[in-house]
Amino acid sequence: MESSSAQDQLARLANEANQRLRANDLVAAAQLLRKASAIDAGDVRIKDLWAKLQDQEKEDPLLRMCQAYVQTGSEDTRKEILDYLHRESVRPQVVEQCFTLLSELKHSASEVDVVIGSLIRAHGAQKYFASELRDHPTATFKLIWRIGDEAINSISTLVLSTKSWSSETDRRTALRNLFQLLLARVMSGDNDDLETAMKNVARLLAAAPADVGEIVDADSFDSILSCLDIRLPTVLRSQATLAVAKTLDIMPENGQAWLAKYVTSRVAKQRIDDLLVAFSAAAAVFPIVPSVAAMLFLTPTFLESLVPILERNRSAHKMQLAALEMFSAACIDKQCRAAIHQHCTDWLSELVESGTKETSSSIAALILVKTEGAESPVQGSNGPRVQTERPDDLVFLMKNMVLNSEESYSKQAAIEAIAYASLQPKVKEELANDGTFLSKLVEILSDSPTGVPTLFGGFTIIASLTQYRPAQSEEQKRVSQLKAYANTSKSEQVHPADLTDHVTARCKKILDVGVVPLLVKRGDKASPALLSIISQILLSLSFDQKSRGTLAQQGAVKILIQAYNNLDISGTMPPPPAQPSDTAAPVRIAAHALARILISVNPSHVFPSSAALPMTSAIRPLLSLLTEDHATEQRDLLPIFESLLALTNLASADQNISETIIRLSWPTIETLLLASNSMVQCAAVELVCNLTTCPSGIALFADGSKQAKNRMHILLALADVEKLETRRAAGGALAMLTDWEGAVDAILEKPRAIEILLSMCGEERDELKHRGFACINNVISVEGAVGERARQSIKLEGGVEKLKKVLTQTRNPVVLELGVEALKKLA
Repeated sequence: MESSSAQDQLARLANEANQRLRANDLVAAAQLLRKASAIDAGDVRIKDLWAKLQDQEKEDPLLRMCQAYVQTGSEDTRKEILDYLHRESVRPQVVEQCFTLLSELKHSASEVDVVIGSLIRAHGAQKYFASELRDHPTATFKLIWRIGDEAINSISTLVLSTKSWSSETDRRTALRNLFQLLLARVMSGDNDDLETAMKNVARLLAAAPADVGEIVDADSFDSILSCLDIRLPTVLRSQATLAVAKTLDIMPENGQAWLAKYVTSRVAKQRIDDLLVAFSAAAAVFPIVPSVAAMLFLTPTFLESLVPILERNRSAHKMQLAALEMFSAACIDKQCRAAIHQHCTDWLSELVESGTKETSSSIAALILVKTEGAESPVQGSNGPRVQTERPDDLVFLMKNMVLNSEESYSKQAAIEAIAYASLQPKVKEELANDGTFLSKLVEILSDSPTGVPTLFGGFTIIASLTQYRPAQSEEQKRVSQLKAYANTSKSEQVHPADLTDHVTARCKKILDVGVVPLLVKRGDKASPALLSIISQILLSLSFDQKSRGTLAQQGAVKILIQAYNNLDISGTMPPPPAQPSDTAAPVRIAAHALARILISVNPSHVFPSSAALPMTSAIRPLLSLLTEDHATEQRDLLPIFESLLALTNLASADQNISETIIRLSWPTIETLLLASNSMVQCAAVELVCNLTTCPSGIALFADGSKQAKNRMHILLALADVEKLETRRAAGGALAMLTDWEGAVDAILEKPRAIEILLSMCGEERDELKHRGFACINNVISVEGAVGERARQSIKLEGGVEKLKKVLTQTRNPVVLELGVEALKKLA
């Protein structure tokens, strides 16, 4: 009976295994065959099915490659696996086998980690790992954790994706389980792979705050804060800062209470290690929650008691450095600056003067610069006052540190200190006159890794040195005077170093040390914040017309177009903010700098036909300036004016450019023909004059429609305004358009039209005479009824006599030739 029962079970297992093989479910088939082999390994049917299974396994390319990689460890095979995982969908039946093979590998851990990470993310494999996380969360996590960083990152991606899960409940449960397991790793205090755990804790907090935020408690938050220790790697501290920020955002009351307890309890112990981690945490959270951090910082007796501790522990350099980082971060708050100025100035000055530790000295100098001029929070305080010569001394020390220091962190702090000091006009002049310092600064900024604070500080210095004072209209000057009178104070006096001539001279010195190639190099992969500063620098450098050719030759046009495209992510200008700002948006600054350069250069030289950057790439940034920036408090028409000039220059180079400008922005340009500002109006007419050389431009005025006739009438009116430059541009457009019968017909419908054309012939300047005679010649040369009407209208206006009189008063051969030709046609 037992033998019969075993045979029945064997037959059933063989049948089910065969069905699984037909369904290509190799994992299930293997499990069934292992059970059957335990009953009778020698059974012919089972042997045949094992052979069939092996044959099917060999047919799967991924499994075959994984087996080969396990056997050989070949790098070429590993690359083939990665390529396959990126291109193909993985068969679910082989995922477990591939994962088992790879996870048991002992060699090349980092390379295997990358492969398994790709396998977890691969299409077709995700459901397997989702089910493992659902059914065996702890065991799966331990296995994945052992593999490495890439695998853990992929698991985090999996629990955040709504795909591959049988239900949303399962996914959220797996997400919470994973977060708890990662948090436990952080709390364990084991430095091995702590960065990986913290990175994923921060990521899950940021991506799914509603699901995992409540899991954080006082103990786990304490562990996260401990990862802000300045002795730990920068990457780990950055991830911990993000986790702290998200926790404070999710649960502000609890988070702030835990933070306060963490800092105050450790400061109270007065042990060096406790002070170090407390200062590190306070420094990190100041930019996140400045009001909360400032409340802790300004607690009565906090600073008074802190300075003696720092003075007693002068040899504890790391602890002192953490305190300095905290003070520097605290300067974000006005009251904290005043408190540091009152209680810490002497201690900071001693650090700077002693110079025993370069990094500490540079940060101490930075804090002194930040707190310079801060008012004491207590009226009538007898605290120490900063000597008036200190800023100059500090700048001298910081410049020497930039020039001579071998410590990158010291240079970073020195550059940041100079960036703050460079807001003072006197310091601007000192820095600009030091060619050695400027050259060294450019060298440092060129060699610094992308993303380091040194770049932002260094470019801020250059921006300060090149910054022009904003121009004020007469109305704005009167308002400023009224405000000064109302405040019973003198109107603001402009420092000589901020006068336009001084700024232009500084810009020339900045150009001479090769700053433009630096801006081009750094702008290629710059963050939006850095791109904004680069755009502002180029806007200032382009103020002087003599510098624009150099800017174009050294690549400024390309980087400004790139900056505009990167800053204007949406492809359109952003909506105005709720509250007006006193500065233009960065994307508008980039466009304005581009406009200034393109006014003064030959477009064909900047955009040669062989270049990868087409001329059309400049059109959209320039057109974005044609409307006023309502986001700023002060009305500024200069960007509109300079954009019109740049577009006029581009339109002169290529008819295709003119066609594109008309297609993208004709309604706006047409509106500007009636602008109340005479300079903007003139620039708009000059642009229209160049646009009438292309078919679309001609059609706008000469297609015989009512709108076209109205435009011709506006152009005629503009040919009769007071401003000579506007009359000249309108005359040029009329001279080209009157070649077309539709335009002439529209002119004849306008009262005084012939009078305006004849008066143009009588202008004092030959250039206007030329335009007037060209128009007369064109209108009388039209065939048919329109031409006859034009000739009669001129005769009725006394045109023949007027033209003869003008010709007797000119010696210009071109005007004489056109005049004689016109009189012959009118005879």
